[in-house]
Amino acid sequence: MMSPSLLVATIVATLLLASPLPSMQSQRKVERVGGDVRAPRPIYKPDPRYTDEAREAKISGSVLVSLVIEADGTTSDIVLKRGLHPGLDENAVAAVKTWKFEPARKNGVPVAVVANIEVHFRLM
Repeated sequence: MMSPSLLVATIVATLLLASPLPSMQSQRKVERVGGDVRAPRPIYKPDPRYTDEAREAKISGSVLVSLVIEADGTTSDIVLKRGLHPGLDENAVAAVKTWKFEPARKNGVPVAVVANIEVHFRLM
């Protein structure tokens, strides 16, 4: 037979395991473009800044980031997937944080979507 305090501890532990954590409760649905989901369209997309070091080394190419374009057109959850040069990678992520989009839509309603975006660095 269990003691009353052990019984209470077991019940509390069971309830905690059965209930989603607050962070899990606030998770939003993130769609993928295709089918009923129309792609977002960029409306504000300033270029990232070239670093002096990368310019002097004549580095050019693309940085690949994965992100979520929210239903309000802002960006979040930006993750560097393929880098080019540390300073350029940092500047690409910083630039993408400022980008704004006409949001993706599912059946006419704005939705959050996951996207992969290449940020290009080219010397002129």
